Amino acid sequence: MAEGFARHFGKGIIEVYSAGSKPSGNINQIAIQIMQESKIDISKQKSKGFNDLNIKKFDYAITLGCQDACPFVPADKHIEWEIADPKGKDIIFFRKVRDNIENKVIELIGLLSLENKKEVRIMERHLDQELEDLKKQLLNMGALTETAIFESVEALKELSVGKAKKVISDDNAIDELENTIDETCLDLLALQQPVALDLRFITMSMKISTDLERIADLAVDIAQRVLELSGKPILKPLIDIPKLADLAKQMTKDALNAFVNKDADLAGKVILLDNEADKLRNMVQKELVEDYISKDRSTVSRALPLLLIARHLERICDHATNIAEDIIYLVKADVVKHHPEKLK
Repeated sequence: MAEGFARHFGKGIIEVYSAGSKPSGNINQIAIQIMQESKIDISKQKSKGFNDLNIKKFDYAITLGCQDACPFVPADKHIEWEIADPKGKDIIFFRKVRDNIENKVIELIGLLSLENKKEVRIMERHLDQELEDLKKQLLNMGALTETAIFESVEALKELSVGKAKKVISDDNAIDELENTIDETCLDLLALQQPVALDLRFITMSMKISTDLERIADLAVDIAQRVLELSGKPILKPLIDIPKLADLAKQMTKDALNAFVNKDADLAGKVILLDNEADKLRNMVQKELVEDYISKDRSTVSRALPLLLIARHLERICDHATNIAEDIIYLVKADVVKHHPEKLK
């Protein structure tokens, strides 16, 4: 996964190789699946051993979680990423590891851009204009993503096949914007050698665009569940799911407003709402399982899509939380991810 992210985000900046101390020869299928969720195909990569790398010395050698047990790799600099091995774990654990690796890779590329020795002299006001253009691209992507959430929820309320299909077809524009933003960020890192706040803005923009794209994908997932429910009588009045949908829309909107205004306090409020999203998701799940599925198996085909919709909405809240965490880092250079006590 690290190689996949490095090749994706570091195209034109770094040359990357990966190897393991005990290669199986095959790429883990769950790893392939969750990387496809990030629009990165690692199915053609090969599981290699250190002896397969015909290179005498590297600029950087990065190890993942093995610490003193790692074999020695000749390199100018060694970096240890304390990341757990997901082998044998469930897909949720794999996703957490994937997201951790993605963040580490983006941070590394930012570090390498600082050490790039190319002499590129660009007027400062040119960089400011490039950053303003990048901000506009992100805001455009955010607006499209908010619309996707709204339209998918409206499709659910009305069980509208037309609206659901429109959400699915409109997703291509958001995917293209993510690619454009990635290319813009990589060009800025490679050519402008940004520092301090500008560097944080560019690296965070890459992460935010990834979260926005995943939110849009989850809106598509909701639309697909609506298509599964179309033509069937609604199982029950929708009460908690609309509440969760409103919370998902509000958290996404507030996260984007925090980005526009560089408002760390608003970003902190978004993060603190995530527990409420978890509670609503659990309430929906408890009711559907205990009051319907366990009592009447014939309700499964109508209950399961609602279960998944609640899960999709809760994941949207998770990604809005990720954006809010990135904004606090952008504004304050303070890492609050996994440290909620810093928000109190």
